[in-house]
Amino acid sequence: MERKVKYDYAFKLECVELVLKKHYSDRYVSKLKQISRWNVRKWVSFYKVYGEVGLLSRKNQSYSVEFKLKVLKTIEKKSLSLFATCIKFNIPDVAIIVKWKKDFANFGVEGLQPKQKGRPTSMSNYKR
Repeated sequence: MERKVKYDYAFKLECVELVLKKHYSDRYVSKLKQISRWNVRKWVSFYKVYGEVGLLSRKNQSYSVEFKLKVLKTIEKKSLSLFATCIKFNIPDVAIIVKWKKDFANFGVEGLQPKQKGRPTSMSNYKR
């Protein structure tokens, strides 16, 4: 079953073109299209760096522990904002980095290990 995308590629591209080609403000486009101003700013930034590929949705992407550590160390060394870090490393949302920071602070490198998804297997093999 495929995840439903809230905003499709054509809609994102249309919003970005209104900002970049018609020189509308992100505030005006967000009111015109009735979406969050944050989304418009994010799409424009990804488009400027990665082109049309930056607007494509990245479904359930998994990251290695090394990549997560690299991102967290870069934030510390260069004092980057979460948004700037998302743009630099092509991470779709700042909440992902916030979760990594929290897990690293609480559990260290072990907290960055991939977690098992789905329901846990039954606890016993007992059959009635």
